[in-house]
Amino acid sequence: MKKDNKLLIYASLILLSLYFIHYSDIISLINPTISSKATTGTFGVTIIVTEKAEEAPSGVSGVTGSISGGGGTRTGEIVREIEPPKPVKIRGDLFDVSLSIPEKYRELSRGDKLLAEINIINLNKIGLVSINIEYTIETLEKEVIYKEYETKVIENDISYIKEIEHPLDLNPGYYMLFARIKYKQDIALAGYPFKIKEKEIFEEPESISIYIITALILLAIIAFLVVKLKKIKGKAIVQSREKWLLKQIKSLKRGKRG
Repeated sequence: MKKDNKLLIYASLILLSLYFIHYSDIISLINPTISSKATTGTFGVTIIVTEKAEEAPSGVSGVTGSISGGGGTRTGEIVREIEPPKPVKIRGDLFDVSLSIPEKYRELSRGDKLLAEINIINLNKIGLVSINIEYTIETLEKEVIYKEYETKVIENDISYIKEIEHPLDLNPGYYMLFARIKYKQDIALAGYPFKIKEKEIFEEPESISIYIITALILLAIIAFLVVKLKKIKGKAIVQSREKWLLKQIKSLKRGKRG
């Protein structure tokens, strides 16, 4: 196989490797190796590709397994999503509280705001009183990662929309939003689950432009090298012809002398 063709194959492999590195979130080229054996009429290339392991987010469990076939065995982690937690409601002696998250806000992206519908009932009609409300966000392991306090005045019952003012910067998985009503020694509790989705992977225009520019530079280098090789070959051909002509001239001169 000609040298310029081999060069083009190597360049194509480089571009292919860049594609995997730039666009794939599950495949990475770790210590890539390229091996070739140049024999008559053959040319072989080997690229080693290794999958990288991902950590399971909150609310999922992992099972290790292996898949065989195609001349080899691949071992990895099979991620199984668990069921979402159920809503919680504990009635107090004096007050009752209900909390529900609208369907639109039950699955959020990281950084989105959370809204909840809350209803509080004064069970014993004890008159106009001020109650303390504690809002918390907890993991499935009961770890409190957000807390907020609020005071409201209630006579019979009140309903309102609660918005978590600060954007939620949470890892993917399931969480619980709780509202605790506290009045003297009485406590009422309600909670509802919600989920933070996996981050969607997309290419920013800036990074795409950088990748295109890099590819164009590589192609320009390849084109330059191919032209350079052709010029070197052309010079070698001219030099060989000149040597042949000189030999012919010398032989002719010797023939005349003889």
